[in-house]
Amino acid sequence: MTIGKKIIGGYALVLTLLAVVTIGAFYSLGMIKATYDRFLDVNERLAESASEIRSEVGNQVAHYRGMLLYPELEKQFAGNLQADWNRIKDTIELMRRLVPAADGLARVNEIAGLQEKYEQSHQRVLELVQQ
Repeated sequence: MTIGKKIIGGYALVLTLLAVVTIGAFYSLGMIKATYDRFLDVNERLAESASEIRSEVGNQVAHYRGMLLYPELEKQFAGNLQADWNRIKDTIELMRRLVPAADGLARVNEIAGLQEKYEQSHQRVLELVQQ
């Protein structure tokens, strides 16, 4: 084998290794981007869910006040309250499916517990109003 063929073979080997490293780097970057996007999407959806819960709680307060101010529309407001509670429960279940870590799940469970207490207190007040 001549020296020229050895030099060309060496360049070919270096070029092959460079191509392998480049392909590996692009693959790794793609995986990192996908993981980062998934992480951001989950956090964004969790923030949207928290905003939705806040909005539903505001609706509950409005329906609760409506029941107190307009006793003739009590059944309509009670139905709206129940629909709000159901939407909050659905949103909390969605949040439970979305959270990636146990710490986040504990926080979502804490939110669910607070919502249950809030709902029970509303139920007690509604029972008193009906009496």
